Amino acid sequence: MEARRPTLQDPEGRFAPIIEPVALAHGCRLVHVRVGGSQAGKGNALEVFLERNDGTPLTMDTCSQISREVSALLDVEDAMKGGAYRLEVGSAGLDRPMTHIADFIRFKGYDVKIEFRRPLADGQKKIRGTITDANAESFTIVDDNKRSFTLGMGDVAAARLVADDALLNAVQKGQFPKPINIDEYQPTKG
Repeated sequence: MEARRPTLQDPEGRFAPIIEPVALAHGCRLVHVRVGGSQAGKGNALEVFLERNDGTPLTMDTCSQISREVSALLDVEDAMKGGAYRLEVGSAGLDRPMTHIADFIRFKGYDVKIEFRRPLADGQKKIRGTITDANAESFTIVDDNKRSFTLGMGDVAAARLVADDALLNAVQKGQFPKPINIDEYQPTKG
């Protein structure tokens, strides 16, 4: 498999081409992949975060099936460059990484934490705020000081949804925002 450019979803740019087809075959979407530190004798941890396309809970059986299939492909492709690794496949969870503009559209009205690629003019490197607007090109965050920031994905080094009371209440009421069709929110070329 040929590596792609690094993204927030796949910072190393080499795992998504292997994992995405397997996830899709099981009705899932790859949210994020991360290579973690090694444990004595166990090598690096490759953590794969998924969600179901239909918004239903991700089961242990589905995670196990995807793990077995991805593991075989990683070995065939030598994606871990011959090193020992531990594959961990699981749900993206409530405090999930926000890796695509569609995530900001989906979670409009909820709080996020964002780390910027470059500091803002005032030197600020991180922000926590509420997503007040989002479209295929950008999203707007309002922080606790009522300052508004309109950003594009190119401004973001890392972002996570905040598992606060509003989000927990939505989950308890069965109103957790369902995944959206990411392809509908791709910027148009013009």
